[in-house]
Amino acid sequence: MYVYIKRVRAGGRTYYYLVIEEYLGNGRRRPVLQLSIQKLLKNLDKLGVEGAEPLKWCGGWDLNPRRPTPSGPKPDLGASAPQPRGPPNHSQSLGVLKQRLGIALSQRLLGEFLEWCRARSSGETCQQYLRKIQEIDTGERPIDASRWHVTAYKRLARWLCEEKGLAKACEEFKRVKSKRSSADLYIPSDSEVRQALGAPGSLGYFYLILVQSGLRAVEAAKLLGEPRECVDLGGYYRCPILWTRGSKRALWAYLLEPPNPMPVDLEELQEARAALRLTPFKYIRKWVTTKMLLAGVSEIAVDFIQGRVPSSVLRKHYADRLVVADKEYGKYAAWLRGWLG
Repeated sequence: MYVYIKRVRAGGRTYYYLVIEEYLGNGRRRPVLQLSIQKLLKNLDKLGVEGAEPLKWCGGWDLNPRRPTPSGPKPDLGASAPQPRGPPNHSQSLGVLKQRLGIALSQRLLGEFLEWCRARSSGETCQQYLRKIQEIDTGERPIDASRWHVTAYKRLARWLCEEKGLAKACEEFKRVKSKRSSADLYIPSDSEVRQALGAPGSLGYFYLILVQSGLRAVEAAKLLGEPRECVDLGGYYRCPILWTRGSKRALWAYLLEPPNPMPVDLEELQEARAALRLTPFKYIRKWVTTKMLLAGVSEIAVDFIQGRVPSSVLRKHYADRLVVADKEYGKYAAWLRGWLG
């Protein structure tokens, strides 16, 4: 058995995991346990014995042990005493966003924005938006510092425009132009996808749903969140999602088998994926697109299955495209069954 602490940097954040692996011989290992250290520390008080002093963490996040801070009276250092650093607050804001959007940011307002954002994007993405918004508001970074900053600013402006009815925010949303990103041409290899499918527990099953359907991660999470009445198409299934977000629409999920409903915490899955250094979810979608085309699935059917059909086209040709997709997915299903073995 191998037991070690793994440190992972992902999305500008640092994660620590307790990892236990079983040695299988010939240099091969099998993951047995992966536990988030941060979440473990938050629940230390639940691990104590009744009547005993609560457990305490005696080390920093670098996992170097040190003795606990002594209790009891502290010497009076006067004005030279170091002041504790609390979480960042908007009293230090320069009011950049108030001038541009017509409203001062507050923790309550940011909380509402975060809730709105999570209904449309992953929790990890929304947290990144929040950090970029705070950097803009404090003057630490300009709005056009990066594509992330521009996108976060436009998301906030759109929310204030649509949900709060702020005319100034509507003007800013139209005025600020999105930064174009260069094309991401990376497609994972078959071996990388197989490695992802071999992930333990719910992570491996989530990858399987992505491989079968070609859905976006947030759409796959929504699919698994509740029972679905799927249609048997003769060896594979079409399950309803009927979820539209702006130009993105996931109407149906095509799968080899009906999905097993399960609660999905996308942020936890993202952390687990990063800790195991597996292929990011978004690239599985690209791999599926490539394999569908190689299996002979028409581009029209691929776009319909993966939710890339413009709404104007969808309204006119929905019935026709549904019939085509129902038939064409069978080509990919036959290939995928053989590849999965």
